[in-house]
Amino acid sequence: MTWTPVLTICGVLGPLLAEVPLSQISNYKNALMVKTGTSAAPVTFRDLWDHPDEHMGRHVRVEGKWERAFHGAATVGLPERREVWISSGSRDLLCLVHPFEKSRETLPQSHERISFAGTFLGLIRYESSDVTRLAPLIVGSERPQRLQEVRGTAQKDTSAEWLLAAACLGFVILMLGRVAARRPPSRKPLSFEPVDFES
Repeated sequence: MTWTPVLTICGVLGPLLAEVPLSQISNYKNALMVKTGTSAAPVTFRDLWDHPDEHMGRHVRVEGKWERAFHGAATVGLPERREVWISSGSRDLLCLVHPFEKSRETLPQSHERISFAGTFLGLIRYESSDVTRLAPLIVGSERPQRLQEVRGTAQKDTSAEWLLAAACLGFVILMLGRVAARRPPSRKPLSFEPVDFES
């Protein structure tokens, strides 16, 4: 499944300019606002390339190396946004788009690994240095995350779960101790010494 280029997503200088047809603009706008959260399914470039119809319109999460980023001005009812290109292989590029955020945080360095969640909107054409190529387009509402940030968040969630489990276990042990303390002391059974009868 491919699209005929009609509308340029980002009017910026550079060889990588993603384009989508006008029929997809409403889906594109919605994808910029939808929170994917944990519903995003992890996929690879090959998954999207081989089965675009299967993943079309679904929330997905991809990982790759940061290559380039462009700033797109607001246009045609679309907000200001950033277009990020990542690679998952030697020549496998993915196009990621999210709302532009003014932040002091520095952008990832070239080839730094990131993770991004958004809505898969099909395969789009872009101009490379030699020929016109195709790339999966994923549009989301939040910026890409460095993999260290993603893993750090996961570790925090795991630590919180362990703390909660430990607290519950401590509460159970405390209650069992109180129940045991309230029980009356058990009486020892009477014992009788054997009696020797004289014959």
